[in-house]
Amino acid sequence: MLESLHVKNFAVVKEADVEFKEGLNILTGETGAGKSVLLGSASLCLGGKASKDIIRSGEEYAFCEMGFSVDAGEAVVLEKEDIYPEDGKIYLSRRISGGKSISKINGETVPVSVLRKIAPLLINVHGQHDNAALLVKQNHKKLLDENMGKEGKDALDAYREAFKYYDRTLKELEEGSQDKESRKREISFLEFEVNEIEKAKLKKGEDTELEEAFRLMSMSQEIKESLAGAYRYLDETSDIYGRAFRDIEDAKKKDDSIQDIYDEMQEADDLLSTLMRSISGKMDELEYSEEELRTTEMRLNEINTLKGKYGRSMEDIFAALDEKKSRLEKLYSFEEWKNTLENEVKEAKKDAMEKAKKLSSERKKAAQKLSKKISANMAELNFARSDFEIRVEDGGQMSPDGTDDVSIYLSTNVGEEPRPIEKCASGGELSRIMLAVKCSVKSSDASSMIFDEIDTGISGKTAQKVAEKLLGLSLESQVICITHLPQIAAKANRHFLIEKKVENGETVSDIKPLDEEGMIDELSRMIGGEDVTEAVRMSAREMRG
Repeated sequence: MLESLHVKNFAVVKEADVEFKEGLNILTGETGAGKSVLLGSASLCLGGKASKDIIRSGEEYAFCEMGFSVDAGEAVVLEKEDIYPEDGKIYLSRRISGGKSISKINGETVPVSVLRKIAPLLINVHGQHDNAALLVKQNHKKLLDENMGKEGKDALDAYREAFKYYDRTLKELEEGSQDKESRKREISFLEFEVNEIEKAKLKKGEDTELEEAFRLMSMSQEIKESLAGAYRYLDETSDIYGRAFRDIEDAKKKDDSIQDIYDEMQEADDLLSTLMRSISGKMDELEYSEEELRTTEMRLNEINTLKGKYGRSMEDIFAALDEKKSRLEKLYSFEEWKNTLENEVKEAKKDAMEKAKKLSSERKKAAQKLSKKISANMAELNFARSDFEIRVEDGGQMSPDGTDDVSIYLSTNVGEEPRPIEKCASGGELSRIMLAVKCSVKSSDASSMIFDEIDTGISGKTAQKVAEKLLGLSLESQVICITHLPQIAAKANRHFLIEKKVENGETVSDIKPLDEEGMIDELSRMIGGEDVTEAVRMSAREMRG
């Protein structure tokens, strides 16, 4: 559930904090007061497109933050997207400055694509563009598929897998069905490549060993010079040490208590001798001939040339060799391979078509159920004689989503044949139809819903019906709604008034929650305009019930 919205420097809104509650949250205010600006900031926070034009005049940045409380079920879904609520809360924020955008979730910077991905899991924003989406035929299949049951969704997944295999196999056949001369050229080129790799007789890990050996060989002279210097200094030290040792030996002969010092000197002498032998031995190991260096370098060059042609690593070269051998086998027995692949394509197509039929059957069942649901909800929204029909027909060819052509047909008058929705629905009807759709598919939506201008083009009895439907919807989930109609505003569990005023020579929008008397005042304004009489106030009280 959306608990809070914080907006700063967003168009006419200088700063606003809104705390939403469960049920029906209503936002009202005169035209131009900034109602849609607030919801625009919410859309931005959910990953919408950003523009520096949204920044309030004279300010350097715009900022918005939305705070959500999530239940255990929602937390599990979010965690699948690597988003982890903190104490059951999720905070999304967006800062726009100088054309740059910074997005965060619980204070951690994320790409804006992550906001877009998780937004539908938290809240569903419905605006005017969603009404227009109903008129786009490509969206009709999406609406149906998103609201099929488990069997339908399983059938869709099964078809997509089958189609993917068919499409891949068909492309392999088309790419491989070349003329005889082209095959000859490809065979010749592949044979050359296979021979080139096999002739090199590569061994796993050989390049790493050679690189280390070449490095040591290249640096051997410098290393030897350093070791020789160390050996020379130790040799000089050995002479000095020998003289010191003889002096200690003479002293021991005169005083037995010096025995311990003598023993330590003896151990140090042995250690020094061992160290010098180790240095000498290492210097002998670093004796490389020019031929060894040249041979190692040539082998490295050979391997690196193959890497340049077949991959960045030895593993890539071995993989390329296996692939080319496999391709050669197919080309050597081309007719047999082609016949086998043609059979695979036929079988894959047959399998995909069978799954397409199953998918089509599930779609038709789902379309019938959803059509009845939406029609019933439309009737409750004062479409007394409406007929909403989702038609599933054979599209004639396979696509990644099946063979079906899905269209929405609509009739709003008795005796009128249903026609494509894009040819018969008015703007006011679209708003109500979309509300009916939202009510019918609620189970697949997020736990919070925002409606912007859902009351476009309606009034009177129809407005009352819409109000009742929104109130019913708010019993199942949180609903936030911008409205101009008192019939809808009167149903509010929480009512916010948005006003535009001038402060210190600046135009700003202010938002405040209303108590019961404040709600009556605002309803009176919505009913009577500037002329608020006692009769109007009585009407407002009656509407509140």
